[in-house]
Amino acid sequence: MPQVEAAGPALTAGPAELLDAAQGVEGVVSQVFAAAHGLQRTVGGLRAAASDLRDLLPHAGGRQAELGAAMREALQRVDAVPAGTWAVMAQGQPSAPELEAALTAADLVTDLETAIGRVTDAASEVARQRADVLLPLAEQVRPLVPDTELPDVRGGRLRTAERTVSDLLVEPAQPQAAAEATEVARHLAGAVSDLQEAIEIVLTEATAGLRDRVAAARAVFAGMGTDLPITAEQRAALTLLDDSLLNEGGVLAASPETGAAVAVVRLGLIALTALETAASDALDPVPLTDRGQAALDLATAARKLLGQVDQRNALRLAIRTVWSALGNLAQREQPGTEAEARESGQRISAVTARVTRLETVTRQVIAAATAQVDGLRSEAEAAHLVARAARGQLQQPGRPDRPPGPGGRTAAGGDAQLVAGGRGGSSDSGAAGGGRSGPARRGGAGPAGDPGGRRSRGRRAGRRERGLAGTGSCRHRRGRDGPGSAAVHRPTGG
Repeated sequence: MPQVEAAGPALTAGPAELLDAAQGVEGVVSQVFAAAHGLQRTVGGLRAAASDLRDLLPHAGGRQAELGAAMREALQRVDAVPAGTWAVMAQGQPSAPELEAALTAADLVTDLETAIGRVTDAASEVARQRADVLLPLAEQVRPLVPDTELPDVRGGRLRTAERTVSDLLVEPAQPQAAAEATEVARHLAGAVSDLQEAIEIVLTEATAGLRDRVAAARAVFAGMGTDLPITAEQRAALTLLDDSLLNEGGVLAASPETGAAVAVVRLGLIALTALETAASDALDPVPLTDRGQAALDLATAARKLLGQVDQRNALRLAIRTVWSALGNLAQREQPGTEAEARESGQRISAVTARVTRLETVTRQVIAAATAQVDGLRSEAEAAHLVARAARGQLQQPGRPDRPPGPGGRTAAGGDAQLVAGGRGGSSDSGAAGGGRSGPARRGGAGPAGDPGGRRSRGRRAGRRERGLAGTGSCRHRRGRDGPGSAAVHRPTGG
């Protein structure tokens, strides 16, 4: 004790100093024995606390072995203190050796209390770290509660465990005796363990039927002969979940810790939900029925374009098969087993193939008809070009090889007159064309809607021809420009 050691130099001094030192030592010794007497009463409590820490050591994390060995060693040293030492302490009149033994025993008790405190502190720290991990996991597994065997019970336990742990984490840390600190650490570790157990129960029960769901969703697309319509990451997550469920102990046994198991289930369920949604859409008959009906309508209209027997037969057969398949297509199916899912996928695939065949045949028919029309269009365009070129040749004035039409008119519809000398000529007002002059006879505008007066000129030419045929003579048209004008003769015969 520092107080006793400090009194040593005074023992070599004079009588007065010696008396003072002796009185000081007596006071210190009295305090030591009073504290030792109290330690005697607490040694039993420390032994009980150390014994209780055996169930708390597993919660100390990686320091379990180290802290356990230190606590056992400290407890053994305390147990090795002779029983007479505690009796001498209780009497309060020790000798010098008894005083030394009492001081040693007090130090051993302090060491034991320190070792117990280290265990409780480590267990509390590990429990808090676990709580920080498990509380978010509880949030992630809560959506799985409806898939458990007893949703109300499982959900209630999960909520209670969460609340208990949260309340213990917010309690302020205060100096406590060894027994109280041990009880607080044990309570927190127990609450965290309850939370972990509640999470694991939800995981175990909610994943019990996942293997059947994964197999059924995969079987739909296996029956259809197509790849799974999900991303590569989702396929990997689904495979990892399925492999974990193959373990006899379930996904928890296949994972190194609860957090890893929750991650496997969470990501696997996201992938499974996407796959089941795609499977439900694939088995929905409404889009396929609408597509098939549209193909039937187009094929029915395309039958009018047919010209070849083989195309007609192919289209008729395709229409018949699609019509029958759509009639037998059931409503939206919800396959329960893997075999039912595969059969449903095969049925949808067969109808899809028939509709696709009908669409292909219809396109071939339309393409053939379009090719024929394109050929006729090319011929029509070529004929149009030839006709336009011929019309341009016939409409050129003054060509000697232009045969006159009836009544002396040319094939282009103009007057058959050749004017020699002078500028411009005019026909005789008394000619057999009805004595008309002006725009109608010169190819000008005729009645409304008759550009160039073609119908009027045609009627006049007919009358002139009939008049010439009756007389059998030639009519002369003289130009009004004088002696230089030339005469145009209209033949009376062919």
